[in-house]
Order: sequence, then structure tokens, then C-alpha cells
Amino acid sequence: MKRTRLVLTQKTTEEDVAAIAGALGLSLFAFRPDGDHTYERIFATPDQTSALTYVEDRALGLRYIALTGPASAAIEDVLRRNVPLITPELVHPLFQHAQSREEWITAITHGAAVSNSDFDLAMFAAFEKVLRHPEIDVRKAAVFATSYPGWKEFQPLLQELSETDPSPDVRYMAARV
Repeated sequence: MKRTRLVLTQKTTEEDVAAIAGALGLSLFAFRPDGDHTYERIFATPDQTSALTYVEDRALGLRYIALTGPASAAIEDVLRRNVPLITPELVHPLFQHAQSREEWITAITHGAAVSNSDFDLAMFAAFEKVLRHPEIDVRKAAVFATSYPGWKEFQPLLQELSETDPSPDVRYMAARV
């Protein structure tokens, strides 16, 4: 099943998303209050076959909209035209210019969030680079982040890291993603 995440800028609030969902004819379907890793408000189409989920992802430290179901492409089109979003085109320069540990991790978390189920060769190349970064925390963040797009192309890299990374923590994480 295709997964689509649209990463929100700071300009867009939870209330903005609720208003847009209402304008699209979606109704509040479920509310998952403060869990360990996410906070979610799920809006569904009247037939409940498609959903727009507002997500505050604490693991990444980002907010995004997740779309599922047959109406997701039409909903995505409306959102892309009307909501300020963080796109892969905005994230690639973060990887290109990162120098500090924090900048690398910011690039990684944003890269994970904007990477959907459709394989993106440029984003994959950026992840390939950070999976080999000399700093352990950067590699750990990159290993964790590969679970967001879930691309099968990561498997050989994760397998290699699970066997050869100098850090036991990275080896452990890579074996379990």
C-alpha cells in the first residue's frame, strides 16, 4: 500500500489541518492522544475508505500529514496547492551543507519524513552517505530513519552495518530495522 507523508512547516497549525480536512468533507474519525511517540488526529472520508492523519511525531521531532486510501491522491493535490510543506527539494540542501552533528541529524529526520513509499534515488544516496558517517550518533539516527520510507534498497546496507559497523549500538539497531 502506498504511503504518503506531507511534512508541515511551522506556519501550519493543527487547527489549520482540521479546517482543511473539514473543507475536504472529511470528519474526525479518531483521536490518539499523547502516546509515547506520536499524537494523532485522524480524519476520514464519509465512507471511511480514505484518511488524512495529522501526526506529531516525537521520534523525529516533526509534524506531518499521513494520507491513505483511494482518495489520497486527490487530497494530496489539494494540500500541495494550499499548505506550505517541507519537500524533498528543500531537504536535499540540508544533507549537502550539514557539518555539525545536529545539522546531520536534522537532515536525516527531515529526509526520513519526506521520503514516502516511492523510491527516491537522490534521497537514497544521501542516506547511503550518512549510514557511513564517522560519527556514531549520526549513523544511529540514519539507521532509525531508514524505517520511515522502508525501501527494500536499504536492506543490503543495513545488513552490512549489522555485521561490520564499529559501534555495537549501530550493529544492534541495523540488525533490527
